[in-house]
Amino acid sequence: MYSAYTDSPSFCGSLNEAELVPPTGSLSYRNFVQWQRDSMERMVGHFQIVLEAIADDPDQRLSQSPLLTQAEQDQLLIAWNNTRNDYPMDLCIHQHFEVHVRQNPDDIALVFKDKEFPTAIK
Repeated sequence: MYSAYTDSPSFCGSLNEAELVPPTGSLSYRNFVQWQRDSMERMVGHFQIVLEAIADDPDQRLSQSPLLTQAEQDQLLIAWNNTRNDYPMDLCIHQHFEVHVRQNPDDIALVFKDKEFPTAIK
C-alpha cells in the first residue's frame, strides 16, 4: 500500500493506493472551502490520465505526461482559442483606426496609471 499526505495551504489531504487487481485508491481532503466536489473529481481524472500515461510508457518523464482530458485540451486549445474574426480587406489597419476615431471620438484609446487618453485629441 502506498500513502501520501500533505498539509500545505493549497491542498490539505492524503492519497492512498492499494496494490490490488484492479488497482484501487482513495483521495481525501480537508479544505472544503477551497475544493468543491467537481474540482476534486477533475483532479482525480487528471491523476488517472497521468497513471495511464505511465502505464503506456513507464520510461516517460512525468513532466512529459499529459494531464488534461481530450475534452479539456479541445476546450483550451480550440474552443477558448477561437479568436478568428473576418475583417474588411478594403482598408489598412491604420485606416480602420482612423474610421473608428471619427465614429467614436470619446472612446478611451490608452490608460496609463490613473490617466486616460481618448482616441481623438481635441
